[in-house]
Amino acid sequence: MIFSNNPKIPRKKIFTATALLIFLLLLLLSAFSVISFIDLAVSSTSITFSNNNPIEGELVNISAMISNLGNETATNATLQYLDDKKEISNVTINVPNFSSVAASLFWPAEIGPNNISIIIDPDNSIAESDETNNYASKKIAINGYHTYFGKAAGYLALGINSKFLFQAKLPACNILMADTDSNVDFSSLQAIGKKKNAGNSNRDFEEIDTLLGMATFSDSVTNLFSVKHGGKMVPKQVETFTIFGTTIPDVPVINSTNSSAFLTGILWDISDDTVGKNGEFDIINREDLIFVTKINPSQQGQYGVYDYEIKIPALLREYKPGNPTVDFFIDIDSCLS
Repeated sequence: MIFSNNPKIPRKKIFTATALLIFLLLLLLSAFSVISFIDLAVSSTSITFSNNNPIEGELVNISAMISNLGNETATNATLQYLDDKKEISNVTINVPNFSSVAASLFWPAEIGPNNISIIIDPDNSIAESDETNNYASKKIAINGYHTYFGKAAGYLALGINSKFLFQAKLPACNILMADTDSNVDFSSLQAIGKKKNAGNSNRDFEEIDTLLGMATFSDSVTNLFSVKHGGKMVPKQVETFTIFGTTIPDVPVINSTNSSAFLTGILWDISDDTVGKNGEFDIINREDLIFVTKINPSQQGQYGVYDYEIKIPALLREYKPGNPTVDFFIDIDSCLS
């Protein structure tokens, strides 16, 4: 009888053992291999402004931290800055793996509410493990008004050619401001909120905001000067003015700044009511808007001691097409009459 010490191993068992060995080898190799990936990210909390309350046109530094959560460096990544939907800037940056870099931009502050957005890789040209964390935004609102203040006096003069025969310095009574391209008839002024016949007009404040582009402003004319009463917007406070000898009651007013020493009111020019002639301020006619303050000599204001302080919407300069400026008018007639 012949005995063998190499018995045959079934083929099925050989195949199973080989497959198990290959699986274990692959598992061992995967433990030592690293998958490369990029993950760019930005958060709203990382966006900061050098001044949270800037004035119009002031250069504000917008800063943000741009992170790469992946293990591969992001090269030439596009960084886009937007103000609402309008692009401010478009730059490229490199962000090393597992790192953050500071990005900053100087932006001239634009009047009104602004939503500053930062988008990394807006065109998705870089393959990332997570594409949902590439956008962040932060809001900043710029004051919609300019404040003017100072001393005020008028001159009455009589002369021939360049020689004065008579000259007198007189106290002023009112300061008025209007868009440079307005042609104001100062004998035809009426309080905003009032019709030509002195009846109440319902939507003047909202219509002013529409014409000035201030409807979305937190400090819109409607929000500052009026309050809802009985379903209608009515003035929060009114004052009587005497302007160029004419008394105008019920003029809507607000404190020009931080005290009641100086008030700012709003008037409209009824002589511009030509289309439709409905006897009230409206969008169709875009009647001249006039802002007014009384002279209050040597009073303490927010910026010192002076004679007048008036607060006007900055966009009054663009109320009529043409020059982006406003004009001052001094009323001395009311003091003499």
